[in-house]
Amino acid sequence: MMDRSQSFVLESRQQLIRFIAMMVAGVGALVMVIIMILILVLPDGSSLIIYPFLLGIGVIGGLITLYLLPRVTLAYAMLPLVLSLIAAAVGGALMFRETALIAASFLTIITLLVSLGQQRVIALPIGTLTVFIGIALASLVPQTKLAPDQLTLGSILPFVSMAGIGTVITVSWLIALRLIKISDQAVMLAEERAAEAELAHAETEVRANELVEQNAAQQRLIELVATLEMPVVRIAEGVILMPLIGHIDTRRSQSLTTHLLEVVHTTRVQVVIIDVSGVAILDTGVVQSLMRTITAVRLLGARVLVSGIQASMATTLVQLGIGFEGVEVVRTPQEALVHLV
Repeated sequence: MMDRSQSFVLESRQQLIRFIAMMVAGVGALVMVIIMILILVLPDGSSLIIYPFLLGIGVIGGLITLYLLPRVTLAYAMLPLVLSLIAAAVGGALMFRETALIAASFLTIITLLVSLGQQRVIALPIGTLTVFIGIALASLVPQTKLAPDQLTLGSILPFVSMAGIGTVITVSWLIALRLIKISDQAVMLAEERAAEAELAHAETEVRANELVEQNAAQQRLIELVATLEMPVVRIAEGVILMPLIGHIDTRRSQSLTTHLLEVVHTTRVQVVIIDVSGVAILDTGVVQSLMRTITAVRLLGARVLVSGIQASMATTLVQLGIGFEGVEVVRTPQEALVHLV
């Protein structure tokens, strides 16, 4: 994640430096053409002859930076552009002292470019040099002659200009460094949050998979318990025994019917013996449920016998007025086998 964020920051800075270099080279070349035309057209245009050379320095520096950007590190790639802009600003101020203040202010762009490089070995000396050059250029500003009644700084004007330009360039440099640092921290923080979100998503997926596996295991356990609750035993050729044990509720009744019908259909048995000796309570609901199961089994062509009705069960059934009408009833499974023979 950190490598990806660093690559994003570096690529963004490269794009910004590339844009600035293209602007310097393109605008500089355009202005050079315009000035050359003015030199040819204006009667006193020869005074502008130095400007195409100064602009040419910036254009060459921008082109060299564009060439170096994909080939060397960012700090070294922007050096030609930075040095050419410094040279053009100093040259213009020395040739035309009235532009010294403009040239000094122009050096704030240099501090921005230096800040983007993020290499102290290069940024610190060039930034410091830029501040001192700006102060020196401010000292070249010629004094303007004013009327005697107007307020003027007099001899301290150069010092005021130097202090102002030095402050502007230094503050611009520090602000640029701070903003770039904040943007880097914001990118890093965003990457950390993205990494945390991905980790949380991965943990959620793992937990979801664990829940799915647990549910599947639980379902298999339920099916196993259901199978053990309603065992089907083959006791003779074409004869199966289903002993019922415990309490039979609605769920077990439905499972009983489904399981028994599936076994009868799959194995093609002819006789089914349902033993109720292990049933806890044999009431109306249980009998009705068993009768529905017996009817369904008969529809599949199998014969059904009921065994294991104890004396207490028989008494309860008589008192309730219910029974297994139309169903063969035997005392034990062994008797059912003898009866079949």
